[in-house]
Amino acid sequence: MFRGRNMSLILFFYIMICVDWGITKSFSNHDSRIIHGHPTSRGEIEYQVSLQFALEASRESSNERTAHYCGGALIAPEWVVTAAHCTIHKDSKKLRVMVGAWDMHNKNNSKYLIDKLIIHDYDEKTKIGDIALIKLKLEGGQSAGTPLKLAPSDFDPTGQSCLITGWGHLKSHENNDPERLQEAKVLVVSPETCKKMVPTKFPLDRHGSSMICAGGSTEDACQGDSGGPLACQKDGEYLLTGIVSWGVGCATEGMPGIYTNVRNYLDWINSTMEANKSS
Repeated sequence: MFRGRNMSLILFFYIMICVDWGITKSFSNHDSRIIHGHPTSRGEIEYQVSLQFALEASRESSNERTAHYCGGALIAPEWVVTAAHCTIHKDSKKLRVMVGAWDMHNKNNSKYLIDKLIIHDYDEKTKIGDIALIKLKLEGGQSAGTPLKLAPSDFDPTGQSCLITGWGHLKSHENNDPERLQEAKVLVVSPETCKKMVPTKFPLDRHGSSMICAGGSTEDACQGDSGGPLACQKDGEYLLTGIVSWGVGCATEGMPGIYTNVRNYLDWINSTMEANKSS
């Protein structure tokens, strides 16, 4: 007979946690859904990461109740790359990292604590530098899964339909989060085309190479997909090319999604992992 009151209290505390953790992102950051995508096959995307916050934040165990809020990609046995805006102002002790999951609710999913969180110099106004690295707490010699290789500096994805993956709402403005990992294809457009598509009032990097533009039709990423991978192919192999960063709405016709250009940060990624490698 007290179920209604208990559920109201749970909902209240969940909302308070979301506000505290910045889950209610502004319109310019992507939300937790792949728009007009479809479920992946089991074991197809082993590099996908779910960043989660602990609902029982006082516990240090990686097995407590958690909730998904951002994506990421495994790029080395103990390293994950994600968006800076997913990790800035966050307490890494309250974050958990789920790697290689397909069904979000499978109790056997691998979930890890964070050893180190290293955030690039990120400008919240211009959105430049929207990238962060997470070193996982692993046992000696352990690997968290199958990493996604980084695209080389000379790789040009322009004109290619690339893969985006993530969890969240299947439709805008509806709370119908999928249990299984979703995927969609988005077309990478040239910097010149992107400048014409995105109005000047939005924080597109018009003078540098820190961002990639992709989409602009019916498929898109949104909030909660933030930090997730944009994977493009070279010689039949998928490579990490972009990181979901920001956008104007979700699947807004004529407006591409904006991704951090991973190739622009290769030196920082490699030097950071080298400086913080396990002994």
